[in-house]
Amino acid sequence: MIDDISENASSRGQAAPRAEEAPPQKAPIERLANGRFKPGRSANPKGRPLKRERSLLPRQLSSDILSITEELITVKTADGVKKYTAIELALLKIRKRAMDGHGPSLNRMLKMHEQALKDHYGRHSEKFSSLEAMEMHAVLQGTELDPQTVKWLNRLRKLTRKT
Repeated sequence: MIDDISENASSRGQAAPRAEEAPPQKAPIERLANGRFKPGRSANPKGRPLKRERSLLPRQLSSDILSITEELITVKTADGVKKYTAIELALLKIRKRAMDGHGPSLNRMLKMHEQALKDHYGRHSEKFSSLEAMEMHAVLQGTELDPQTVKWLNRLRKLTRKT
């Protein structure tokens, strides 16, 4: 059908309508002689853009907490200037108070350590099981482990300490 229109237009000597036309230009906003806008006119007719509202979802709270606790803070120490995350500084503060004899801080630190060990053991339970089985086997047999096995066990131990 479009082909018919262009053929009819060209056979009559008329130009075919163009699909790509430039958008019409907006007229400039009228101003007074002193450069000010006329009363009732605005330089920003659409107004100020709306401010994005923060959601009160748990995801937003988690995101806020992580961004705040992972922020780097510069601290002057005896060794010079160091950068720590906020969570590292909080843990160092709990440790300092615990070592100074503050009972609740000591309890908190021990509970956090216990939980971290459980999480760590959960992630590496297969490696720990293999390691423990091989060590128990060597102890029960009363034999020394060959250097290759010791090397393999040390590599396994190192893997479980990293994460």
